[in-house]
Amino acid sequence: MSKEAYIGVSVLAFMRNQLKETKMTMASERGSAKIYQFPVKARAAASYRSNIAAMELAARQPRIEYGSSRYHDAAIAEDAQSRKRDGH
Repeated sequence: MSKEAYIGVSVLAFMRNQLKETKMTMASERGSAKIYQFPVKARAAASYRSNIAAMELAARQPRIEYGSSRYHDAAIAEDAQSRKRDGH
């Protein structure tokens, strides 16, 4: 690469870097967003209503047992006893 071409590339890289710095400076000069807090009472009331609704929904759902197959086990035992009585 010739000396002139190297200088041209260097100048171009310098100009790109300056442009990036200018954009970043402009962007960082903006003010920050204003944060508004919702009223505490309204949040508490909404949370309470949500919890009540969840409890009412749960009360209407059927009870489910996990980790036990006692009904299945009982049916198999009953079938086995029935087969023994019938001589199968």
